[in-house]
Amino acid sequence: MSAINTILLAAESHHESTLPIPAWGFALIAAGFFLLLGFIVFSFRDVYNRHHDEVIPANPALESIEHGGKGEH
Repeated sequence: MSAINTILLAAESHHESTLPIPAWGFALIAAGFFLLLGFIVFSFRDVYNRHHDEVIPANPALESIEHGGKGEH
């Protein structure tokens, strides 16, 4: 039992931080990173709708089905 107490006391007495920046700095960096990613996603939010008509379909029969046609071959 004394070995466990010695290990616990040694672990509790060692509270030195070796982080290069304060802990809140890591949270600030993460928040900035996620804001940057959110801005990138937000900037591409309407690309599909703007360029949907420019895409050449690989199979014209499928294109006519999408627009209500009978899909003639």
